[in-house]
Amino acid sequence: GAEPTLIGQLARHAVHAAGLTASEADSLASAVASAAVVQAALADDAPPGKAASAAKTAAQAAGTPQAQATLIAGSRAAEAAADEAVKDDRSPAEVGQAARAALEALGSVRPQMQTLAGEAAAAKVAEQFTEAGAAPEKVAAATRAAAMEAGCGEVESARIAAKHAARVVANHVASQHDKTPEDIGRAAGAAAKAAGVPSMEPGIWAGKGAAAAAAWAAAQSGFDPPEVAADAARAAVAAGASNLTATRYAAQAAAKASANRAMDVWEGPAGVGRAALKAATSAGVSAVAAKTWASEAAAAAVAEHGSQGEKTADQLFDDTVTAVNHTGVPIEEAGTLAARFTAKVLAQQAANQAAAAGKTPRQVGEAA
Repeated sequence: GAEPTLIGQLARHAVHAAGLTASEADSLASAVASAAVVQAALADDAPPGKAASAAKTAAQAAGTPQAQATLIAGSRAAEAAADEAVKDDRSPAEVGQAARAALEALGSVRPQMQTLAGEAAAAKVAEQFTEAGAAPEKVAAATRAAAMEAGCGEVESARIAAKHAARVVANHVASQHDKTPEDIGRAAGAAAKAAGVPSMEPGIWAGKGAAAAAAWAAAQSGFDPPEVAADAARAAVAAGASNLTATRYAAQAAAKASANRAMDVWEGPAGVGRAALKAATSAGVSAVAAKTWASEAAAAAVAEHGSQGEKTADQLFDDTVTAVNHTGVPIEEAGTLAARFTAKVLAQQAANQAAAAGKTPRQVGEAA
């Protein structure tokens, strides 16, 4: 129930105490405070414009200059306003209008802010229509209408719609166990094509979402890493991606899905690394690319899953290094990558524990 100014100031105290430079701390504090204030305002039935204004006040109090505070607050407000409009079962156009209204309350709406509003509205509408069982073409049309009403131009709205509609539709089809990778790809491709992007683009927008969805489905079904990669590639090609693009999308998606699956069934850190590398390599990319995507996927899987258990910070770091090392990365480089992922999850864990224990914002930052 605190005022937006105080919320911004408290967020700033917390992140400064966590050791960030002044500019980094101000930017992060502004983003977090804005999001919190917007959610609280909309929960109290405040109109989107009022929520956005409160978010801007919080962002400025956190130390951000006015121009940047406007951009941060606009982004958070547009996303929250679109979410609320979808929950109220409003039409795609009304969802876009709600996102745009949140921005207009902040004054001049720049192209960058219109894009943020369009992205926010499109993502929510794509989920809304897909969950309602709409055909891919209808999902795309609704998603594009939302982006246009949010203030985006025709070409930009089509690309935003293609990206979000293809991703959400692909995930939905993949969740149905009787569907093939080709089914996933064709549905994503149909959504991207119906969005109205130029003729060479549907495969670019649809391929990535289709590969990710197919890889997830294959991994959850217990398929081996090479099979996961093969399914991801089949889906991307069916979505309209070129063979070269499909190979790249498949390597990234298969490495991530296989690493997470290996972690779920606890094959050990080394097993996670090997699974990620085998998946990426099986997709057919170069050894360097396979190692890059596999190492990131392995590090993320071990660090994020491991932080939920009883391991100490040292044990979690060692496990993550082991996973990365088994993707072919030398031990020195593995330590650097592991440190980045381990630090992120441990800092989040420490901050949550300190906040739950009633510590001050400054103490929460110091704990992180």
